[in-house]
Amino acid sequence: MENLADRPFRRALAATVGGFDEACTEFIRLPNRSENPLGSVRGVSAWYDACELGGTPLGAQVMGSSGEMLALAARHLVQVKGAPRVDLNCGCPANTVTGNGAGSSLLRTPEALRALVAAMVGAVGGAAPVSVKLRAGYDDTALFEDNLLAAQEGGAAFITLHPRTRRQAYAGAADWALTRRAVELLRIPVVGNGDVVSVGRAQALLRETGCAGMMVGRGTVHDPLLFHRIRHSFTPGALAPPPDYPSLSSPSASPSSSPAAAAAGGGAGPGGVPAWPFNEPEAVEGFLRAYAAHFVPGLEPPEALGRLPPLGAAAAPGLRRPGPGAVGGAAGVEEVRSRNLGKLKKVTKYLFASSPELAAACEVLLRLSPAQAGGQELLEQLCAAVRRHWPRQGPTRLVLLDHMAKGGGVAVREVGDGGSGSERDEPGAGCGGCGGEAAAVAAEGAERARSGPAAKELVVA
Repeated sequence: MENLADRPFRRALAATVGGFDEACTEFIRLPNRSENPLGSVRGVSAWYDACELGGTPLGAQVMGSSGEMLALAARHLVQVKGAPRVDLNCGCPANTVTGNGAGSSLLRTPEALRALVAAMVGAVGGAAPVSVKLRAGYDDTALFEDNLLAAQEGGAAFITLHPRTRRQAYAGAADWALTRRAVELLRIPVVGNGDVVSVGRAQALLRETGCAGMMVGRGTVHDPLLFHRIRHSFTPGALAPPPDYPSLSSPSASPSSSPAAAAAGGGAGPGGVPAWPFNEPEAVEGFLRAYAAHFVPGLEPPEALGRLPPLGAAAAPGLRRPGPGAVGGAAGVEEVRSRNLGKLKKVTKYLFASSPELAAACEVLLRLSPAQAGGQELLEQLCAAVRRHWPRQGPTRLVLLDHMAKGGGVAVREVGDGGSGSERDEPGAGCGGCGGEAAAVAAEGAERARSGPAAKELVVA
């Protein structure tokens, strides 16, 4: 998700909580034309670092509509930057993106989509897989199957489907029946996406669609421990073990055979599976501090971040630290500080929607201006609210925030813990969220689950 599930978010999550097997960046936007195509590709992708998360693979997502530029980018990212895979964004619904012929606008011309995928696949020459993230259609689903087949015929290794149209943006419920149809139609794996905010809904997505894995977007910003809850809901051995995070004891990675225990965040499962290993308020506070340390000046990076490789010289989008040499002098520094405070508030809006008590705290704290509370002061107040109010057995309120709701407001939709369609709309609330493409975390390479949930890997995108 643009400006939400970005480098600070990924690194904070990987360093403090983890639970995923692979990550994918926010999109790298490519120009449609350039007098120096390779120079442009090098420039826009300079910040990409395949080793950003240590031993966890980090794929690179690209966005554009020029076959030449996409092919150059794919080759450069794989051969020079070491990307383990390259993903083509055909899902972003933002007008600023679709107006330039990129993102979900590619879904209007399946033949062009096929040609773009083929250009990328040909450029990497089998050195890494090329995947496609797409929606169910642009205005409607009339070309749904044509687009799926176009991606497959172009050589995509797998597709990730967000079963809403571009017109829907984030309104209504994700139509998992479309995901099921994609699974039936294609030979390549289909990764399911859309409205996965809990163990129950993750299990239902696998059960109802037979998809090969899951991509979780807004759900993981609400609940940083969601990956581990999902892992603990599977029978031992059904999932590959997560990466070895020093913050966890090694037995804690074993998935439990009790979805109920996983949803509750505790209890030893049958067969000697250890109890839930997390002190939840402490874990969430650790994530929040690690996230803020990337851009709030004066904060000492938590010890957990030291477990990841140092970042390269190029700054990723959204990673800005004001300093004495900042462009624009004092006014420029204040602008960056205000923007960074906004980033902290943005993630907190999602995080604090997990319980009524936190939502109430959100209303007060997120009204504070930079003059009323600097980054460090706001962080301490947010962490204190987490210690007081984060539910010790996991989120008690499952919601989806729609920042693209009609009228410019933020719609809050409370969702049930069951299968597709178990949600209801609420009026917009002050504790809303902002973000871009709804793709933060993915699970792929998992077994299809036609007769029940079963999977092998969890991946971050």
